[in-house]
Amino acid sequence: MINTVLILIGLYLLTVIVDRVAPHDSFLHGLSSLLSGGLIFSGLVLGLGLAVWYIFSLATSTASAAESQPQAMTTRIGVRRDRLGKARQYQAQIRTAIANTREGPLRDRLQRATAKLDEWIAYLERLTLRLDEFDRDPAIQRDRSTVPRAVDRLEARLNRDEDADENVQDAARQTLAARQMQLRYLNQLEQLMAQAEFRCEQTVAELGTVYSQALTIDAKDIEGIRARQVQVDIDEQVQELCDLLIAMDEVQRQHSAK
Repeated sequence: MINTVLILIGLYLLTVIVDRVAPHDSFLHGLSSLLSGGLIFSGLVLGLGLAVWYIFSLATSTASAAESQPQAMTTRIGVRRDRLGKARQYQAQIRTAIANTREGPLRDRLQRATAKLDEWIAYLERLTLRLDEFDRDPAIQRDRSTVPRAVDRLEARLNRDEDADENVQDAARQTLAARQMQLRYLNQLEQLMAQAEFRCEQTVAELGTVYSQALTIDAKDIEGIRARQVQVDIDEQVQELCDLLIAMDEVQRQHSAK
């Protein structure tokens, strides 16, 4: 495309030179005038084609970007559904392993150790739901795009218009402060969501470990040391997920209030 434009420009310059040098009633002068008109027409057509091509490319790239976002969101939600399914499968397998244990002190210890198993899964389900809501929330997704640009724009305006009216400057500074606070809450929320994604993945791995322990703890664990350790681990996991949900609720409440 660029080569074609360069060739047309070169030919047009050549016709201009010939038109000025050759006698007005000569064959070369008439040929150059004819070519000049043709080149101008070709340039107009080419320019129109370039404009159409640019608009089409811009529209296509915008549409592709818009389509890729829902696709990425659908992929993340699908991964979470699969992860939650694995967690529920481990939950059922742990319960089955304990039920298949012979009645007696060992089964009692395992039941006590996994007393908060259902609560653990419930917190995982809540975290998964919150992550899905975060992805689907149009206000949050809009703010993730617009708020950083608004902060940059206001900072640039304040630096550029240092000599502007003081009232205007004060209003701009107040707006910037509000936007910066909104951006801080938004960044905190994004960090918590990333942490929640990691914790959900870790929870599935921890459930697999608990399942293996439920299969391997036997009557030789007379004092129930291994069973108590399983209970401690589950209690810690439940508390960590609970604390994460509380932190997410607080940050999202503060963000929504801005």
